[in-house]
Amino acid sequence: MEIGDNTYIDKQLITYLDYQEFLFSIKTRDSVLYRQMIPDDTLVTYKKKVLWNNSDFLDFPVLGLNEKQTTAYSAWRSDAVNQMIFNRNLRCSNLKYWETFDEVDPDKRYKVAYSIPTQAEILGSSLKKEKYHPDEWASDGIVPGKQSGKISNSALKVFRCKAMYVPVK
Repeated sequence: MEIGDNTYIDKQLITYLDYQEFLFSIKTRDSVLYRQMIPDDTLVTYKKKVLWNNSDFLDFPVLGLNEKQTTAYSAWRSDAVNQMIFNRNLRCSNLKYWETFDEVDPDKRYKVAYSIPTQAEILGSSLKKEKYHPDEWASDGIVPGKQSGKISNSALKVFRCKAMYVPVK
């Protein structure tokens, strides 16, 4: 959803499936980085089932990431999306989506830069009308949220990304 000029925020939190795609892409290239990027929640359970690497929880928000991991995920996501923008062979078939990036005028070419939104960006977006996790990462701290009868643990933060469309020079 749009939160400013050429700036958007994910409506959904980053899921285990999203994060596992990131891990899969770096596993063969850099095994040390791969091990550093594994979340701290590998022992977190829900109804006696471990969340990590469990196909029952792929759509659940990934927990237990630190700032280095969320930053690395954002950088990887930027690279992955920009590869599709500039390499037509890697694109999905939704041609209308890509029109924005295929302007003939070089001054209208854009790349995408993902990052972690600030508290103000999260709270100022229409996300505030929806339930958001009370321990969500923001680039400047934790989003202050209300407890909704669920367990809150600041060590198990969740996150979403913001995207900025930046002109290609």
